[in-house]
Amino acid sequence: MNDIAAITFGIFMIVSGAAHFLFPAYMRRLIPSWMTGLLSPLLGRVEFLVVASGVADIVVGGLILVPQARAVGGWAAAGLVMTYLVCHVDALTRSFNDHPRRLGGPTVRLAVNLGYIAWAIAIGWTAA
Repeated sequence: MNDIAAITFGIFMIVSGAAHFLFPAYMRRLIPSWMTGLLSPLLGRVEFLVVASGVADIVVGGLILVPQARAVGGWAAAGLVMTYLVCHVDALTRSFNDHPRRLGGPTVRLAVNLGYIAWAIAIGWTAA
């Protein structure tokens, strides 16, 4: 993958991480309520999950920006975004069951995140 595409994705991940701190209410809405019940008391707090995922996005984006760490950053980004799929699949399932006319948003978020995973894998693969 060329450097411009990798740098663009690294910057995107950093901006995405910053969005967790700038728009925490929106990020909290993306986390399924059942998820917090499965995790320990500290990890199950929605606020903690928003902050931790924001920090993870920023760190992974930073790794992608460093050529020597780009492969690790690309694979880490792919894994990180894969964990976010749980939230998007949950939203799609809830929309399908409760509001079939509102499938657009969750469907687009899921598709876009699959694209991000492919982009991150391409970075990890070609930077190695």
